[in-house]
Amino acid sequence: MYAVFIVVFSVALLSFLIMKCRVHAFFSLVITAVVVGVLSGMPLADSISLMTEKLGSSISSIAVVIGLAVVSGQLMDESGAAEKIARSILKLTGNNKAPLAMVGTGYVLSIPLFSDTAYYLMIPIARALSLSSGGSFVAMIVAMGCGALATHCFVPPTPGPLAMAETLGIDLGLTMLVGMVVAAFAAIAGGWIWGQFISKRVEIPKERYAAGEADQGAQRELPNLGVSLLPIVVPVVLVAGNTLTNAFLPGTAVAAFFGTFGGVLVECGIGSAITGLFHSTGISPIIFAYILAVIFKTSQGSSATSMITVSAMLAPLLPEMGLTFHPVYILTAIAAGSMTFSWMNDSGFWVITKLCNMTEKESLSTVSMGSLIMSVVGLIVTLIMSVILPMA
Repeated sequence: MYAVFIVVFSVALLSFLIMKCRVHAFFSLVITAVVVGVLSGMPLADSISLMTEKLGSSISSIAVVIGLAVVSGQLMDESGAAEKIARSILKLTGNNKAPLAMVGTGYVLSIPLFSDTAYYLMIPIARALSLSSGGSFVAMIVAMGCGALATHCFVPPTPGPLAMAETLGIDLGLTMLVGMVVAAFAAIAGGWIWGQFISKRVEIPKERYAAGEADQGAQRELPNLGVSLLPIVVPVVLVAGNTLTNAFLPGTAVAAFFGTFGGVLVECGIGSAITGLFHSTGISPIIFAYILAVIFKTSQGSSATSMITVSAMLAPLLPEMGLTFHPVYILTAIAAGSMTFSWMNDSGFWVITKLCNMTEKESLSTVSMGSLIMSVVGLIVTLIMSVILPMA
């Protein structure tokens, strides 16, 4: 019973530090990990030492990949490659299907870029498209936001899915492949279908989103499409090559790490309490993982923090869950839960709201509802795939 108390207290403490005290997610996880160790009976020095050990293994596994992703994203921004991709997709779909082009652009750009960066790049393009084509600005923004959020949560090398793949011990190539499939369904449902529906019911006056803005991207020379796609294509090819190598040469995959918080939970014996909670509910492991991610996402706002924290909690428990499918579906379930209803505690919510000159109510009824629909569709697709393609 005391172990259950520690689990509940650790979740509450983590949420309190991030939400109420505005402590950065990194420091919140570190503090919570140390507190869990102490409450479990470890001496303070041993608890700090254990946290440092787990933190070091986590950072060493993903720091270089995240660093390269940041550099790649900056290069795409400064060179005009991101804008070239956006305009090429628009040319393919035509102005009459501009929202669909924005879904595709957000989906593609958010693979190498952070979603907030993709928003900064795409909002001026969405504004220009709406003004030039006479289409709904709301449809453009919902499409853009949902397309970018989909791959941000489901597809490495963004930090959340990248950390989950390492933590859960899942091959990165398989994570990208399954993640891209689930993300595609979620993006179309939230960005395209919901965007078309809500744009007929919510309208942003042109004078609000067009004031003082111009499409500056057309005034600069852009690189060709082949060169623009290299920062996306090259990592995908390399990761796919690694996946094939691991398939034919087992044992060469990168070893998984538990993560700082999850590692401490395991070493202190708290993991068994979480397992007990899972078994007592009798629900699907996928739904259990999804619910945990929803709780963390809605409580503190960051999708990445939710993915990293929940995967770290569940990683050491997977062998005891009796999975009848590949754990990659636990990953996509967590990712789906981590995109649930982006609202006022999410930085992406404010990026879109402020840059588009929308009210909070307008953002909640359009983009936030789109993210909720994406979350539910992501869960449904995950459940279906785990049955028809278990890969167990």
